[in-house]
Amino acid sequence: MLRCLEKRPEQRYATVEEFVEALRRAALGARRRGSAVVLPGEAPARAPAPSLGVAVYVDIRMHVEGDEIDGAVADAGFILDLAEDRLREHGFVVVQTGNSAIGLRALPAAPAADLAARGAAIAAAADLHEHILTRDGGDPRVHANVCVHVDGLHWRPGGEISGGPLVRTEAWAPRGDVLALCATTAAVDGVTGFDFVAGPTLLVTAGGEGAAPTTPLVTVTRRL
Repeated sequence: MLRCLEKRPEQRYATVEEFVEALRRAALGARRRGSAVVLPGEAPARAPAPSLGVAVYVDIRMHVEGDEIDGAVADAGFILDLAEDRLREHGFVVVQTGNSAIGLRALPAAPAADLAARGAAIAAAADLHEHILTRDGGDPRVHANVCVHVDGLHWRPGGEISGGPLVRTEAWAPRGDVLALCATTAAVDGVTGFDFVAGPTLLVTAGGEGAAPTTPLVTVTRRL
């Protein structure tokens, strides 16, 4: 876990998938020693595998030319630390991976509680997005996409996370810069208190090519 806290991006995990694999190996070792790695918000010892979770994904884009990158790098690091602090306050487990951060949280099984938890996650993401946009001294060359998604999280006996569609951000994160908060329809279904408008249709993929979204994306604004 200390590797996730490294200040230099190149010393952190390069991708969420790389982190999850390292977490899986560590969790297996921990289980042999009688402990477990768990997410907050759920009592996962008897949780089914897979179960649903919600993610808030912060993806940093630096539009830098030439060698003057120190200010942009510092601003990107500030945004990632801000994201980690804010999301942890809302009960997410947060992992920084290079130029991104992802907050993960289990969703309750009861429909009413699930709806309330998704609404709370979107509200937390909206609060984070607003703080990013209004940060003091932000570098204009640095952009942060913030996107919310709901999908399966895979659990091992004892409550360890072993992966799942939710951590595969290449399947649901927007490809280009999105000025507004972004969410998938799976995240916003039934949620009230926000306005949702059809959003970007291309995603980030491993090869850099656009792909049809696994689940449609919308942009989100808080209703006044």
